[in-house]
Amino acid sequence: MNALFPGKKRFTRRDQHGNILQQWVSDNLNWKARVVCKPCNEGWMSKIENNHAKPAMTELIHLKPGTVLDKARAQSLAIFAFKTAVVFDHVSRNRPPFFSREVRHRFRETLAIPTTTVAMWMAASIAPRNGEVLTCYTKGNLTPKSDIETYVCTYAIGRLVFQVVGVVLPSKQGLKFGPAAEFESLSVPFWPLQWLPVGLCWPPFDVLRTNRDFKDYAVRWKTLKVESVAS
Repeated sequence: MNALFPGKKRFTRRDQHGNILQQWVSDNLNWKARVVCKPCNEGWMSKIENNHAKPAMTELIHLKPGTVLDKARAQSLAIFAFKTAVVFDHVSRNRPPFFSREVRHRFRETLAIPTTTVAMWMAASIAPRNGEVLTCYTKGNLTPKSDIETYVCTYAIGRLVFQVVGVVLPSKQGLKFGPAAEFESLSVPFWPLQWLPVGLCWPPFDVLRTNRDFKDYAVRWKTLKVESVAS
């Protein structure tokens, strides 16, 4: 992936309020190396980058018109995006990992991603953004006796922005979740795969244009919409 972005890379990690938590400059897209052991970084994670990220994301990163977003590309993007979300979750050392050990180990061994408690969206950015991530955790109530917790990781690389959302719901089945009706004209769901629009060509008509757009997009989960799904 480094070949797509020659020169120095500037990384910024913010919280849901826009406060800067970390900043650093590197020759490489090496943020994963800060919390991941060397065997994982150079082993199965490297395979994700070579086998999934590069083939699926290069055209999206460069905003190549007419790029077809089919299920195979969406699956590869989801694998890279989920890995990214898990890594940045581990950067937050002041709290237990959001994703359970079982989920993390199953992903490492089989690249399986939960379909009932993880969802992903993507958007295009008019201006390239290198290494900017905004993560946030929220807790709330669906009802007085039903709690809900979310973890949102929004990551920008080039002209591609993807958003991974994990939820802890009172029931793992029969519910569909999404943000309040904001950015729907430019935000495309791609995980679970059945949410992916058929015959979609990239980029969408509407795109993120400013820094404010990116920040607002990243925190759009302050209001959560949960719907019952017929079995």
